[in-house]
Amino acid sequence: MWKRKVGLVAIAGLIAFSHSAYASESEESKEGEVKRKAVAGYQYSIQVEADGTVWSFGRLPGGGSSSQVGRVKGGALERIAQVSGGYAHAAAVDADGRVWAWGDNETGQLGQRDNEKYGAAVQVDFEAGDRIKAVAAGYDHTLALSENGKVWAWGSNRYSQLGDGTETDRSKPIRVMAGLKPLDDVVAIAAGFGLSYALNEDGEVWTWGSQGKREGDMQQVMLDQGGKLVPLGEIVSIAAGYDHALALDRYGKLYAWGSNRSGQLGIGAGGDSTYSLHAVELTGLPTLTAAAAGDRTSVALDKEGDIWVWGASYPYDAGGKPTEPDRFAPIRLTDDGDFSTVSVGRDHGMAIDDKEQVWVWGENDYYQLGHAYNSFSTGKPVVQKTIERTRASAYRSAVKVEEAAVVGKERVLKLSLRLKDADGKTLLGKWPTAELKIPWIDPIVVPFKPAEDASYKTEIGIPYPYYLIDQKIQIRVDGETIAEITGGSGESLK
Repeated sequence: MWKRKVGLVAIAGLIAFSHSAYASESEESKEGEVKRKAVAGYQYSIQVEADGTVWSFGRLPGGGSSSQVGRVKGGALERIAQVSGGYAHAAAVDADGRVWAWGDNETGQLGQRDNEKYGAAVQVDFEAGDRIKAVAAGYDHTLALSENGKVWAWGSNRYSQLGDGTETDRSKPIRVMAGLKPLDDVVAIAAGFGLSYALNEDGEVWTWGSQGKREGDMQQVMLDQGGKLVPLGEIVSIAAGYDHALALDRYGKLYAWGSNRSGQLGIGAGGDSTYSLHAVELTGLPTLTAAAAGDRTSVALDKEGDIWVWGASYPYDAGGKPTEPDRFAPIRLTDDGDFSTVSVGRDHGMAIDDKEQVWVWGENDYYQLGHAYNSFSTGKPVVQKTIERTRASAYRSAVKVEEAAVVGKERVLKLSLRLKDADGKTLLGKWPTAELKIPWIDPIVVPFKPAEDASYKTEIGIPYPYYLIDQKIQIRVDGETIAEITGGSGESLK
């Protein structure tokens, strides 16, 4: 089933997918700089800036109108190459091939061997030490694709969407199996509600799990050609919504299958069109370069850079009703092009143009558009409000040792930090760390936590015998060292 081909056509039209798929390669500029990314989740958004930092807007834990995503063990999440959002959790891959996840964890979808919710990112460990190149966050499970074409899965398994032949939830990554053999030669993955997808090197799409119409082992997605079923082939990218999916072929043709209750398949209404078990080709569209699937909506980009949309209508009026009826056929949302990526969530969308500007549209009831007032909503894409990014000033900020004592074989320092910008304004919502580098041992890094008095506090232990000599402790935030102290003295060095 998984036959390797040499010289496979390169994947084109890479997509900043919705909450349940991924762009199959890191998007890098000619200079090697990672491009900006925008992913619309269920009722939240995740934005990766050109410097690799991650920002969250909306209902996801750690969200809000503009909140930088941090790491549980300290510091901001950074150097992110790819990100994916599920229903209430998200996952990301950094430049080193490590996977990070945050949000809800009721079924183990964060891969932490527990069911605790994490408001900041935690690293997912892989027993085989595989270097990961992409993740796909589904409704309550997660997939990961390694650089050598292997697929890992964890989280909910109620529909066998983890591909291990059971219905047992997993709180740590396991290998997806194709029968008795591990699934391999995969180039792209996608995940929805209880369903998983893989695109292999031959351009074939395979699926496992259930959408309520089909259950059982891994199966190939078939194309319905006037009642005749043939394998769906020559596919270069895939996307999965809540209970529908899209596939784009090398010629720019788009195929859809799954639920069509709100018109998200784009194949019209009436008759037997409420659900399609097999892929159907969409008609009436120009040549496409990208597509994305959301909760009940689909979007695509044509070769001119314009956005097409179909499915559930939004925004809503004051009574909570859609301002327009659901669209059962694609319509063009823009007419002046220049968009390079597109993503769609439950009731909002995001796109990035050739100038690296982020555009948003839809509902903003949870600030998912990145605007600080929830009354803002729009049916047409508008340029997103600029993220408020403030830098801590080394001159204005201050750190001190509140207490120092030898406890066992460590000298424990209790540190207090006040962050201010260049104008003296107190900064909150940051992810500062205290970092101690000692020769021949791993660096000791501890996070500061916000305190009620608008300061940050932490404790760091200097092991024996190193505390007998003053050690430099760096205070870092936003990738910069803003202060240094010597262990125990409290003397500011910077």
